[in-house]
Amino acid sequence: MKARLETPSCEVTGLPLPIYPSEPPKGARFGFHDFNHHFHPGKELEKSGLSGKALRHSRGQDVPRALHDRYHDIFYGPAVPETESERFRLTILACAGVLPRKAIDLSRPREFEVIDLTETEHHEFAQQELVHIERPNREDNRVKIRNTIGKFIACYALKQDISGAISERVVDEFIHRIDSPERKKELGNFILRQAVGVALEPVIEAHDMAKQAGLAPAAAASKKSINITRYFFMSNRLSDYHGEIAERLRATA
Repeated sequence: MKARLETPSCEVTGLPLPIYPSEPPKGARFGFHDFNHHFHPGKELEKSGLSGKALRHSRGQDVPRALHDRYHDIFYGPAVPETESERFRLTILACAGVLPRKAIDLSRPREFEVIDLTETEHHEFAQQELVHIERPNREDNRVKIRNTIGKFIACYALKQDISGAISERVVDEFIHRIDSPERKKELGNFILRQAVGVALEPVIEAHDMAKQAGLAPAAAASKKSINITRYFFMSNRLSDYHGEIAERLRATA
């Protein structure tokens, strides 16, 4: 059996290239659409723990089953990012809707071609939402995916140096002087959002570069990457991280 190839990636962002949305091959036995994870194989990503799982969930594409099968016959997947910071960057860019200007054409059996997307094709790709965050049919799995990505964003953010983003007074009050649960919740949520902002600073720069290269869909081009994190942080789950926030602040005090 011929060795499979590494999935081509975008030269600007490092995101894996999507599959060109051609029609199912003539005579194909199956016409339904499968969800092709852009980051795979799953077992390799899961070796990276939470960050690998979040990255796998962050981007995929609905494609006809025949093209999905052709893809996996040729490619074993993109290179797995070695560092957590790179997995974070790619997760955010993927969730923010950044879309490469190239795609993989699989319209011929056992062959592929990397092609340039026209302005119209790139726009339609974005408008039709063929490429999107994983969204399973079952609502409980949908919430699980959302929580996995949100937990990764939060945990990664709390590893950053946030000393320049919050004052010593806030740290002292959160750790030592809070009697009111409501005040603790208010401060904890504030610290977490500040930490996420610090973590996102280098990603926002990458997102701005992607926008300048025309890789962001029109709907996302007017927004900063940080907005996408609001989707993953449900207000009733923010307090889940308050214990970790306190532990992190005590360690760096």
